Order: sequence, then structure tokens, then C-alpha cells
Amino acid sequence: VPPKLIAKHISFHPPLSDAKQAALDANQTWMAGVTKIGMVYTQRFWDRQSSNMGLPNEPAFQVYDASTKDGFVSALTFFSLANTEDDKELADACAKQMQSVWSYYRRPFADKALDYVDFHVQRWPKEAYISEDPNPQSINPHPHPVLAL
Repeated sequence: VPPKLIAKHISFHPPLSDAKQAALDANQTWMAGVTKIGMVYTQRFWDRQSSNMGLPNEPAFQVYDASTKDGFVSALTFFSLANTEDDKELADACAKQMQSVWSYYRRPFADKALDYVDFHVQRWPKEAYISEDPNPQSINPHPHPVLAL
């Protein structure tokens, strides 16, 4: 459970120190505002240089290669501030965005981005134990260790 939700929903007896309580209250959870889209392909056709990057525009702001080392699964994972409730529409938009980025960089396999065979969408903002904001408009920064915690 993220520190901010602990601070809001759990009471401690005896109470936490002021420093610990303030740290819990102030701590943001990076993934609380993020929707994760995993897209599966029949085979890995991209190189490492063409994945694992920040992305311009929308819907996704980051992509990484989620393929297994043994090649059993070939997948790309996108992080997004989802602008649609339709999972298929979101997956299609991420595939088109990747096609566009790869086309810009003249990757010969750009059009294959559209050929995913399955997808999964995890909407972290909708998870009660992760977030209390079902429609985030921004992404919290990656966390840094908080000494008081």
C-alpha cells in the first residue's frame, strides 16, 4: 500500500512521530497515475535501440521491451496517462504511436508495430490500494528514498 494511502486510512497506536507522519503524507506513488499497456507480438522484430525510450506526444510517454530472454514472449510495454476507457482503442493508439516513432527514425520494421496479437491494460489509477484519483492529469515523479520512513 502506498505511503500516502497508509497515512490517510490507517491509524497507529501509539501515533507515528511527526516526521514519519509528514513523510507519509508527502510521499507520492509514481504508478498511481499511470496506465500500463502490454502488447504481445508473434516474434520480436525490433532491436533494443528501438525500444526502451521516452515517447513524444500521446497516448504513451514511455515504452520498453518486455520480451523474455528466451524469446518465448515477445512484447512491448507502454506507460500512459490513458485518455480513453476503451482498452482496445488505447492499445491501437499505442501501436500507431510506435509505428510513427519508428517511421520517423526510419526503422524498416515500423509497420509491424500494428501487428500485435494480444494486449493487456492495467489501469493503476482504478486500483483502490494504489490510487485515489481515477482520472489523473499528471504523473508523479519517480520516488526517492525517504529517510524518515
